[in-house]
Amino acid sequence: MQPSDAHVHVIATGGTISSHFDGADWTNLTGVELVDEVRPALPDDLRRSVTVTDVASGPSSNLSVGDMMRIAAHVCDAIDGGARGVVVLHGTDTLELSAFVAQLVLGVGPTRRPVVFTGSMRVHSHPLPDGLANLRDAILVAASDAAVGREVMVCLDGRIHSAEVVHKIDASSLDAFTSAPFDPIGHVGADGVHLAGPATQRPAFADLEDDVAFVSLTPGMDASSISAAIIGRRGAVVEGFGNLNEI
Repeated sequence: MQPSDAHVHVIATGGTISSHFDGADWTNLTGVELVDEVRPALPDDLRRSVTVTDVASGPSSNLSVGDMMRIAAHVCDAIDGGARGVVVLHGTDTLELSAFVAQLVLGVGPTRRPVVFTGSMRVHSHPLPDGLANLRDAILVAASDAAVGREVMVCLDGRIHSAEVVHKIDASSLDAFTSAPFDPIGHVGADGVHLAGPATQRPAFADLEDDVAFVSLTPGMDASSISAAIIGRRGAVVEGFGNLNEI
């Protein structure tokens, strides 16, 4: 199967995009149900060739790093299976984290197929939902030749961000993610997918070390509490402030 003729594979992990209130109860729609709703809005070749795997359901705040690694493994399997591109449906609470884990696992190479994370800020049953439009846009990006060899991407509200810099800044806006202080790397418009500049090539990482302490410093913090957090660990990440004068 040639990449240009291959399928876009959607990996559904739950999140607000799948959350639906039917008037009596809250339910979680499957990835298949969501993709079937968006198929009529896709070009003919994609309408017939989008495939789906459901791997999780529920809020993304429940996901562990191990869960994120398993999502990344599903992405790798889809690419190895000949997918033209991969879309991951994900809750926005930890979307940027899962996307970055996938970026580490996959690396960035000149021929790697596109990988796009998306979700929604409004539930499926909202009078003006945003999830289906985001899913459509993400599929278009994943199928785009311009997205081949790019970093893992996050696509919401028509904007395309790199997983390395994107972060959620607003839980009440449809435009909830930013790449600040950088610009988004592209957008999806009525005339197609637009991406700016080449991606920086990066090797895939070899392994993930979980014996690392995270210490967030506060003014007046006693040194003994920092020592207690990091002694005996393989490493530490220290979150400071200012220009790190306190370290």
